Amino acid sequence: MRKNGKLVSSLVCACLVGTAFASCGGGENGANGRTIVNFWTQSSASTATAWVNTIKAYNDGQGKEDGVYVAANYNAGDATLQSALATSAAPNVANIGDKLLKTYASLGYCLELDEYLTSEAKTTMLWDEIPETMKYRFMYDNKINPETGKKTAGKGQPTVGLPNGRIASYRW
Repeated sequence: MRKNGKLVSSLVCACLVGTAFASCGGGENGANGRTIVNFWTQSSASTATAWVNTIKAYNDGQGKEDGVYVAANYNAGDATLQSALATSAAPNVANIGDKLLKTYASLGYCLELDEYLTSEAKTTMLWDEIPETMKYRFMYDNKINPETGKKTAGKGQPTVGLPNGRIASYRW
């Protein structure tokens, strides 16, 4: 379970330093004065238990050390997230697919994470084990490139999301 706690810890670190989603805070049961991070994901029957156990392990362990409490919404589908982004009810961190990542990044909802990807953070999340081409999927520049007149994605662009392991599932 320690590895899962590290995974959530890395995810939470992205929020602690700031995301383009709603700010951290609030009065969640169980938080006991800790900073609250609202995390949304769409769970299936096969993933719900893993998410619940991982977040509980973090909240009961590393989260106490970090002063952070993760409040999770396990049924936040794409439509729910889209509606929330237009209000103050948006989550701090969301687990979404890469097609939506570029959509939300192009609308300015994603925080550039490069300055927060320190050596320690990269070691914790096993950054060197993630294929380079997968990392490129999370790089997107929301600014218009003056040479092309378009927004640019891929290698050399700001990192706006983080892969959830070494597979094509995403957190940002």
